[in-house]
Amino acid sequence: MDLGRQLANLIAGHSPTFPPTPTKAVSSPARSRWLPFSAVIAAVVVGYIVYPTLFPQAPMFSRRPDKYTPGLQNLRNDCFANSSLQAFSALPGLTEYLNEFVSVHAELERYMTSAKILDNVIKGRATTQKAKKGRFDWHGYDVPLHRALAVFMKKLQETITYSKTISVWTFLHSLEAIFNSKISRSQHDAHELTMLIMETLEVENHKLRSFKHYLESHLDQFVSATASDYRVVSASVPDVPFSGLVLSKMQCTKCQRTSKPNFSPFLMMTLTVPQQLSTSLDEMLRHQQQESIDGYHCVVCRSRFLLDQLAPDHPLRPQLTALESSAFINEDLIPEVEDLMKSHRGMDQVVSTVVSTHQIIKPPKIFGIHLSRSTFNGQMVVRNPCRVKFTESVQLSIGPYTEELQHLSELSSKEDIHARVLTTDVNDMENASVQNGSFEHVGTDEASVDVTSLSGDYGDITSLGSDPPESVVSSVLNASKDQLANLQKEFSQFDFNANDVYNYKLKSMIRHQGSHTMGHYECFKRKPTYVKDKDGTIIRLSPEISAEVWQECTEEKLPESPKPQDSKKLLGLKKKQPEIIHSAMSERSAASNIRSGVASPAEIEMSVNLSQLLAVDPSKSKQRKLKKLSSVVKSPYWRISDATVSEVSKEQVLNEENSVYMLYYERR
Repeated sequence: MDLGRQLANLIAGHSPTFPPTPTKAVSSPARSRWLPFSAVIAAVVVGYIVYPTLFPQAPMFSRRPDKYTPGLQNLRNDCFANSSLQAFSALPGLTEYLNEFVSVHAELERYMTSAKILDNVIKGRATTQKAKKGRFDWHGYDVPLHRALAVFMKKLQETITYSKTISVWTFLHSLEAIFNSKISRSQHDAHELTMLIMETLEVENHKLRSFKHYLESHLDQFVSATASDYRVVSASVPDVPFSGLVLSKMQCTKCQRTSKPNFSPFLMMTLTVPQQLSTSLDEMLRHQQQESIDGYHCVVCRSRFLLDQLAPDHPLRPQLTALESSAFINEDLIPEVEDLMKSHRGMDQVVSTVVSTHQIIKPPKIFGIHLSRSTFNGQMVVRNPCRVKFTESVQLSIGPYTEELQHLSELSSKEDIHARVLTTDVNDMENASVQNGSFEHVGTDEASVDVTSLSGDYGDITSLGSDPPESVVSSVLNASKDQLANLQKEFSQFDFNANDVYNYKLKSMIRHQGSHTMGHYECFKRKPTYVKDKDGTIIRLSPEISAEVWQECTEEKLPESPKPQDSKKLLGLKKKQPEIIHSAMSERSAASNIRSGVASPAEIEMSVNLSQLLAVDPSKSKQRKLKKLSSVVKSPYWRISDATVSEVSKEQVLNEENSVYMLYYERR
């Protein structure tokens, strides 16, 4: 019997059968030696096959902290959500914002709970606030989306050394609960989901600001307020990192006069991809900033035409003279003048060409760009396959408006300092009623922020602060008093660059392949910055959702990782266990100490306990030589297609010109 049949019988659980031996035959010595040897071979082969089943090995893992990142399951059509959340998790600015925002909210909640005023404050605010239409409860102070996003981003930011997959529906169910509706399992647009998340974050941000403003203005009605009480309730709420501001103006090419300034907030800038073979992101941004409009009815030019046509004693001549001398080209007209311009002969021929400019005057912390690839081919809407060249860096500039906006920011800072002096210096407080009286002069009784105003004209947003001083004159912006008040609030926390150059670096990108109605989304996201010191200790410099914020959002501690000695037994490893430190040091502060692309990274066997973070002394970090892991330099991005994760180079990311759909750049 051959060895194959013996092996088959062994696996099947049967005894091996040998061909009958003739009774008169005599076995040779060679055959006797071969039979035991073949049995040994069979046993070895069977053991090789059966052993992994009886004694399973540990799952596949990497000795590097940057090889794997958590993937996301795709049960049906979840790639739109998977890619959107993966892109968010790679944004340090969003991580820092969530850490700060949730901490401010938690501190306020602890204060009201300890003072036993939470229910009274909510009831008091509900009686003084006007009823609002919409899906949001403005009477409360809860911020469920911030909490849900922080928890899910913490899971995606976990440092792992093995393949791991989680479900995006733990987050989507939270989103469904907020809006009291269900997300269908059909095809969806990643941009639509992203905008829903961004807008809800901004609504909750305004909601907390409004609640804190009410509590700060009426605190003495609930407690005998002290300086420490006011310090808690007046803590600054961070700005949403996606929030930017665009100034739009038009200029007539005939009279050279301009329109009223229009300030529009944005969370993500949408750029229409041109119908051509190729273009570049820089070219699209330049085209977005300036465009020509023909056939415009300029108020100034039409007023000049009427002044030349009308009699000297015409009753509307004074109004037309005033418009001709100082009006905007889109000035609002009184009904009599408007009717005259519509009815007078030849007015339909008085048209102008205007140049419309759009200038970003408040560069956001995170600059999100959506490339709209929808185009109409004459019969239906199809996907535009134009190749869009993009780079790892983008530059923005405020331009001629810098000086005036800096002046508004300085005025806002002075008012904040004055308010803090009034509320924190105990020696200057005669009693609580006097202190409360000082606060009542800061703004109105209630800050009313309508949900619809968040995406509308910037001039409609109600300011939470005081009006700018009468001495503030808008010479360059040509803004009204109400617009200046809103600008003063908008730039209260803005960090101006000395050279008016705001540099951005690519953090994540979403690609889409398919048609206009269906397809597949994938995410390319930048790896965290991992460095090592001379001892081989791995240090993660990129920020992540803190353990304190996780505990605030989940009311539970982070699960502890196995002890090193237990993990060695599990993985069958014998090497020394190096450490991975999750450092509070920022990437910028350590950039001068990092040498890119030198030496091989220290091999690690597993991630240490993430809840036991080791503090890095900033004074010692300056002398600490840190080297970026060579694998991070060679392949700085992950390509994530649902549960599939792979490492890619910068060139592979930038080559996605015909499929790039959304880009996230972050200010350095």
